[in-house]
Amino acid sequence: MWGIGFAAAATLSGCSGPRMVAPADVASGSRVLAVQGRKNATGAFVNESFALGSWKVSNVDRDWKSKSSFSVAGYGASKTKTGYTYDLEATSKWSGSCAALKKEKGGGLGGFSVAVGESNLVCECKNGDKSASAQLSGPNAKKHDQGQITWGDSALQLSIVEEASGSNLTGEPAGYRADRGGKAAGAVELLHPGQVWLANDLDAASSEALSCVFAGLMLYVPPDN
Repeated sequence: MWGIGFAAAATLSGCSGPRMVAPADVASGSRVLAVQGRKNATGAFVNESFALGSWKVSNVDRDWKSKSSFSVAGYGASKTKTGYTYDLEATSKWSGSCAALKKEKGGGLGGFSVAVGESNLVCECKNGDKSASAQLSGPNAKKHDQGQITWGDSALQLSIVEEASGSNLTGEPAGYRADRGGKAAGAVELLHPGQVWLANDLDAASSEALSCVFAGLMLYVPPDN
């Protein structure tokens, strides 16, 4: 599914506060999708839509409890502590959903073991018969330090990026990088307002799938407990 793709660039907008510093190999071999128009606030009465490069993240809805049909990668509302849905309007439309899972004893998640007490986050993006998903775990709801993204027959390993241009006092990673076969496929900044890096050799469908998953990670708000 990974192939040679289009080249697109976005100009980063200036803003205050710490920003993630992309690892050198990510920065040198990627195009950037800058975020524009994203609010700091979240919630039922906030329009959380924003531009992601020339694309748009829209229809962010955090009222997952009222939807009996809510499900992310097979996990329904009864197994989640918090959840949300959104769309990525790119060349085609992707429907995304994410959820922080309730703690369960032992077991596994997405091919790696989940220890008792760990916090787990799942995201899934769909476009017709195409689907990409992310599964992350970590010591607490603010820090998921291992994970992977599956897209078709490909698996990308997620690892946290800590380096920031200023003091990051959020208790969360500055962002994540995604690697396939030891080579960077992209990265996402979690610090507000966020941004996305996509490897220059990604094809259009892979770029959209990865960006949809990354948008879900940017929208994540740790649950209170």
